[in-house]
Formats: sequence, C-alpha cells, structure tokens
Amino acid sequence: MIFGKKGDKPTYGRAYFRLVMELRQRQIPFLSLTVADPIPAYVGAVITTRAESRSVKHSRVVIFDGTDPDEKVAEVVDRAIQAARGKEVYDELIIGVDPGERVGVAAVADGKIWKARYCLGVKEALSTIDHFLRDVEARRRVIRVGTNSRYNQDDLILALSRSLPQNVVLEEVPEMSTTRGSMYRRPRRRGIRDIYSAVEISTRKGRMIRRGV
Repeated sequence: MIFGKKGDKPTYGRAYFRLVMELRQRQIPFLSLTVADPIPAYVGAVITTRAESRSVKHSRVVIFDGTDPDEKVAEVVDRAIQAARGKEVYDELIIGVDPGERVGVAAVADGKIWKARYCLGVKEALSTIDHFLRDVEARRRVIRVGTNSRYNQDDLILALSRSLPQNVVLEEVPEMSTTRGSMYRRPRRRGIRDIYSAVEISTRKGRMIRRGV
C-alpha cells in the first residue's frame, strides 16, 4: 500500500487503517510505502489514493480514497487480489443463486470460486449480485438461479429479469434433479449451507430464461 507523498511519512488515516484491518483479517501480506519508496519487484498490486496514484510507477494500481461511504474496503481488497493474479478480464463469470429464507450467492470466475456470501432477503441478494457483476470483468456473464425453493424464488427471478443488463444470461436450474444426491455432504450450519448450495448451482447447466428486449 502506498499512502504518503514524496518526502512525507505514510499517511496513516482512516482509509489506511481500514485496509490494514481487512488485510490482516484475511492474512494477506502487505507493505506500507510512500511514493518515494521503491516498489519491490514481487509486489503484485498497489493500493493507493487517487492523488498519490499519479506518482506510483506500477502496472497494477487499485484506487481507494476512503471518502466514498459506499466504497467497501473488502471490495477494494478483492480488486487488488484480482489485479495481482493478472486476471483483469476473465473468460466467464457464473453467479449461482440459492433462493430461500437466506439467499446464497456464489461467484465463480473461470471455474474458481471468487467470492460467496449469504443474504437476508431479495434486496440484499440483488445488491450483492450487482456488486459481483461490477467487480469482476468477464467476457461472458451468467446468473443461475435454483428453482426448488418456496421462499423468494419467483420475486428474485422477476427482479433479475427486469434489472440485469441484456448481455448477462439468466438461467434457472432445477435443484431437485441436480443436488439432492449430494445433500448429505452439505454443512448443517445455516448460511454456510446456502453458500454451498449456490456454488453447486453455479456448476449446473440451466435453462435460459428469456427476457424482454
């Protein structure tokens, strides 16, 4: 991370400490530098402020000013990880969605789980899906929704059908025929189980839902 102008000490402001807490929580190694410090060759990505980014000589820079209340520290770290891996654009992003009282959402980029979480209701699930779509660049994007739940299923599919960009494919996956056989392997803890189901749904080919143009 680079927080500090040339000739100054690092700018240890609120944005910096929020990032430090997130990185330490994930056990991700990092360096604290100023723009005057040399960047080691092994550094995969740099997180810095917009003002200081003008002086940063690195091919992969992630901006975080910390002044936007809607900007999530976790999402900034996610972008840095993605940049460090050298995968700025993926071939395919599939988001599996398990409707229910708790909605599981899992994003799988080029066959690897990128991020997953459970949501309390349709509104939070839609917001999470929107963030996943904006945070990951992919040539093909697919949303797969499981269809054996009595809770939130119809509302979620209708909302996605109305709100998704037309270049995002929306599919429904009949869970009864695809995941029942593996139910005994699922964790029992609520929330974790919903995420597990969402990951399973993302791996299954579904039926495309036609939407109005």
